[in-house]
Amino acid sequence: MDHIGAYEQAKTEVSELAYLILDQLSLLDLALDREIDVNRFISTMIIIKPKKKLPYHTFFNISISPLLNGGNEPVYRLHINPEGSYMSVLFEPDVFGLQVIRSFIIKNIDLLEKALTEAYSAGFVWNDAQAGALPKGYQTGVIGENYIKLPFYELRCPLDLSKERSLLIADILTSFALAIPFVEFFRKGLGLR
Repeated sequence: MDHIGAYEQAKTEVSELAYLILDQLSLLDLALDREIDVNRFISTMIIIKPKKKLPYHTFFNISISPLLNGGNEPVYRLHINPEGSYMSVLFEPDVFGLQVIRSFIIKNIDLLEKALTEAYSAGFVWNDAQAGALPKGYQTGVIGENYIKLPFYELRCPLDLSKERSLLIADILTSFALAIPFVEFFRKGLGLR
């Protein structure tokens, strides 16, 4: 079995898909630059170890972001995996960004909930799997408590890769369009808007 050949073919297809999505997404989100080298946003986790019994990952992630703040901002992400693909809008802030966003959430909870309602209408669901205890300095019952407990913020939506490519791209763009207010909420909180 030619693992390297299959990998290169898959990477080429993912790269083409990424460029098509970036091209159209940049028309919806003006912060994105159509000239970005999409390959730098494709992370591959395929580790070929044919002589070892360890399993290897077989997925690609495409993350598209304007890189306005050194990467400390929300990204559009496609997780392509034979065992379950999804699209998401993800914000994994550094420690300072997390403090800023938590404060912004408390002051603007209505804006966040409005953005979430719009994204939910596109089929996105809130990923709160990593919710922990309230961070130091926050009291139980604080406004936005459920959001303050999170170390990152992500909305996910299942992705059906069996669709014809043009329909798949249209579905991705329609969903991401409804998630733009979520992205803009975090950009505004970081002072990027």
